[in-house]
Amino acid sequence: MKKYLYTAVTIIGTLLSVNTAQAFVAIDVNAIDINSTSTGYNYKIQSTCLLGCSETISGLTIPEAFKTTDFYLPYFSDAGISNISSPAGWTSMIESSNDRFNLGNGAGVIHWHALSGHELGLDSTLSGFIYTSTLTGSVKAPFSLDYIGAGPWDGDPPIPASPSAIAAGLPKISAVPIPAAVWLFLTGILSLFGLQSRKQHALQLAY
Repeated sequence: MKKYLYTAVTIIGTLLSVNTAQAFVAIDVNAIDINSTSTGYNYKIQSTCLLGCSETISGLTIPEAFKTTDFYLPYFSDAGISNISSPAGWTSMIESSNDRFNLGNGAGVIHWHALSGHELGLDSTLSGFIYTSTLTGSVKAPFSLDYIGAGPWDGDPPIPASPSAIAAGLPKISAVPIPAAVWLFLTGILSLFGLQSRKQHALQLAY
């Protein structure tokens, strides 16, 4: 049985105002085996405001705009997925005809949604996005997060390496990655100095 830890891309959003003030927001999603005897995933979302947290976007403060309301991962029917569960205050559903990521090959999504009052705020961490799978291999796949007043943002956490996922062109995971906290620190520093990493996506929003 695989022992598995993978950290997805940390995403930095740069928010520019008319007076050139800036706010930096870091979002990190990672996954770890649910336990030592089952093949499955427990996704954890970490959300941090690094700078300019008092700025506003579309009339909302940065902490209010970046409350996470929805979390999406690709779903393939041949991945042997079952036992989907959610953090307290969140619901989950399989949307088999929603090819949100344009992957083809019968792709849909697993969609977790926050009930009112249970959105994930900035400077917070939430885990418990869990499911099991009959497969042991993993591929990098896109994820998407929706917010109250910003986003969506995308990255590449792991999902089961089903034949359909591989046919969709999702790369297999083999290397042991850098831990989440290190990614969060490094990407924050690099962004503050205007550098870009090959594994980062930059999002620029005007407000």
